[in-house]
Amino acid sequence: MVTLDDIARKAKVSRMTASRILNGNAQYVLPTRSRRAEKIRGIAAEMGYRPNATAQSMRSGRHGCISLLVGNVHWGSAYSGNLLIGMQKTLAGLGYNMMLNVLPEDENVAGKELPRIFRESSVDGIMLGIVRSIPEWLESLIEDMKIPKVWLGSKKKADCIHHDDFGAAYDIALKLIGKGHSKIAYLDLFNSEEKLPSCHFSAVDRMNGYMKAMKEAGLTPQVIRSPKSLLFDQRSAYARDNLFGKDMPTAVIAYDHYFAGRSFLCNAWKKGIEIPQDISFATFAEEEIFEDDLKLSSAVPNHNFAETAVKLLYDKINNGNKPRRPVILPFEFIEGDTIAEPRREK
Repeated sequence: MVTLDDIARKAKVSRMTASRILNGNAQYVLPTRSRRAEKIRGIAAEMGYRPNATAQSMRSGRHGCISLLVGNVHWGSAYSGNLLIGMQKTLAGLGYNMMLNVLPEDENVAGKELPRIFRESSVDGIMLGIVRSIPEWLESLIEDMKIPKVWLGSKKKADCIHHDDFGAAYDIALKLIGKGHSKIAYLDLFNSEEKLPSCHFSAVDRMNGYMKAMKEAGLTPQVIRSPKSLLFDQRSAYARDNLFGKDMPTAVIAYDHYFAGRSFLCNAWKKGIEIPQDISFATFAEEEIFEDDLKLSSAVPNHNFAETAVKLLYDKINNGNKPRRPVILPFEFIEGDTIAEPRREK
């Protein structure tokens, strides 16, 4: 194994000089000393020298690693492929790596395991990617650990980043109203009325954004949501029974694509209803969506979300873990093929 002493001997400099240059000490990269610094770095590379990461972290107080903490079910966490790739790319540019941890369901187990994991794994900060069914005890546990953190997709008083769900739903409704639609339904098959008080904030914000646009335009809102929670195989039938009657809307906004969007589209195609000629359609989705050759008009996560989240945490790590104001990003709207002017009578 090549050591600093080996590098120093070959370069004919002191061990301290070699150490300062290879560890990026600013005074050794000035123009007057750049030639010597380049020579030493070249020798180190030629000899295959690898810095001692443990020693470097002890000197700097930084370990170059953050944790992404998620829940036990994928639908309850910020866990998309685009998010992970975006975070890792940004972290790599900052000289950081990311490790994935799953939150134990039991509070006592979590209270023992999380501090140990973060201590032994030398984590500088934590991204909290749990967005649904967040345990009441989790926030106090993280606060007690005194570790820089950022909440992903959650509304908190500080140290969080999320999308403007209200604004996105409001804008979609205005877009449909601008096309001449007056019968616009809002479809949510994931969040029931009985669970609404404990649902993710997006369930209320998207509905309220839609309702505001409708009321401002003097139109009657039509929110389609089950009073009780629906099983997976009940959702399509619920959409069919509540959407495709005599008073069928001319446009539908879906809370999400996976549950509401697919149920709507499946029923429409079974009934021979053309989209967007008979019904215009827009949805919230994790990414650009095609159904066969039909590009769905959709609100998708902001492409800067991952980068902004990482830089927010990086700033907290390097600036004394001071609280940061919430960061709210707009959705990006994809102009698909599913919105048009209504052709049938209102």
